[in-house]
Amino acid sequence: MSTHFVPTEEIQKLTLGSYEYLASKIDEAISKDAKVVFGDVVPNKVERIGTFADHVLVAADDGRFVKVKYERSATGAVKILEATVVAVPIFTEANLDTYLMQEARGIVDSMLAHDGAQADLKLRSLIPFVSEAQVPTAEQVLTSVTENVHADRPWKRLYRERTAQVSTFLGESLKGIESRKLPAKFSKLIATDATEAQNAAHKDLVLADLSYMAESIGGWLKLVEDAGNLDDIQSKVTGEELAVVTTFSAFAEDLKRDLQCVRESIQESVKVPNSVAGLGKLYDALAEESFHYEVASRFASMMIEGLRKPE
Repeated sequence: MSTHFVPTEEIQKLTLGSYEYLASKIDEAISKDAKVVFGDVVPNKVERIGTFADHVLVAADDGRFVKVKYERSATGAVKILEATVVAVPIFTEANLDTYLMQEARGIVDSMLAHDGAQADLKLRSLIPFVSEAQVPTAEQVLTSVTENVHADRPWKRLYRERTAQVSTFLGESLKGIESRKLPAKFSKLIATDATEAQNAAHKDLVLADLSYMAESIGGWLKLVEDAGNLDDIQSKVTGEELAVVTTFSAFAEDLKRDLQCVRESIQESVKVPNSVAGLGKLYDALAEESFHYEVASRFASMMIEGLRKPE
C-alpha cells in the first residue's frame, strides 16, 4: 500500500487566507499567550466556540468564557490584542435544579404556544440530566409549581417597568381589583411546628381555596384569550405604533401562557396526594401574585379593546 505525504508548509500555502488557516493561527496565538488571555491561572483545556472578524470566544474547562480580540497581518500572522472575561450564568449542583425547572417551564410554554420546534430543542437540552432512577415525588412537583408561580417572566418584567402607566390606564377600576385582593392565610400550616392533625383539619379549606383560585385564573384567562392574535392590527400600523402593538402582543401572549400553565398546575396538584402544608404554601404563593395577575389581565383586555376599536 502506497503512503502519501504532503508537507505542512504546502498545506498552509494552499489554505492561506481561509477560515481554517485563520482558526489554526488563532489557536496557536492563544496557546502561546495563554497567560495574556487567562492570567496566572491557565486552564488545562480551551475550546474556541465562536470566531468573528476581530475576536473569538473561547471556553475554558474551569468554567470561564473569554472574548479574545486579535489582529491579523497581511502575512496571516495573528497577534492577541486584548482578552475580556464574559459573564455567563454558571450552574452547579447547588442551583442546577432552578435551571432545570426554568427549562421545563419553557417546554410547557412552547407546547402551549404550539411551537413544537422550540419545545423539542429545550427538551433535547435536558436529556443529559434525565435519570430513570430518579422519579420526582408529589411533594417535589408541588414545590416546583410553587416556585414557578414566583418565577420571573417577560410579562412580569414589562409590568414592573410600566406599573404607574398601567395603574393610570385602569383608573377607578383598580380600586375594585384592590378590594378583591386575596390574602395569604395558610402560614401556620407551613410552620414546622404544626401537627399532622392540625394540617389535616384544614385540608378541605385549602382544596376549596385552590379550586376558587383556579376558577379566578380561568376568568382572567378569558380576558386575554384573543391577546396574541393581533396580526390584523400589526399589518395596518407602522413606526412607533407598530412597536407598541408588537410589544403589547408579546406581553399579552406571555401572560396568557403563564395563566394557562398556572391553572393547569393547580388542577393537577389537587388531584394527587400532597401534604396539606404544601398545598397551603401553593395557595399563599398564588394569593401574593393574584393581584398582579388580575391587574395585568384587565389591562390587557382594555388594551385589546382599545386597539380593535374602529377609528
